[in-house]
Amino acid sequence: MVLSPEAIPTNRVFQLGLELPADIDCGPAALFGAESLWTESSSELEKYWIGFQIIDIAPEHAQKIRRLIDAL
Repeated sequence: MVLSPEAIPTNRVFQLGLELPADIDCGPAALFGAESLWTESSSELEKYWIGFQIIDIAPEHAQKIRRLIDAL
């Protein structure tokens, strides 16, 4: 899920990157393909919550995200 200043159309495919904190020691950004599933207005003016589903990710990038989650 992403908070965005723009509404994003649903059912679109995007190439996204997730910048990772240096203290996690995962290397540079995790890259993946994701499809937008829904968009909702947030309680903040002119901001939108966007729901995504990861549809394509290399194993090494999935591992980076797992390390980030484990560190939380």
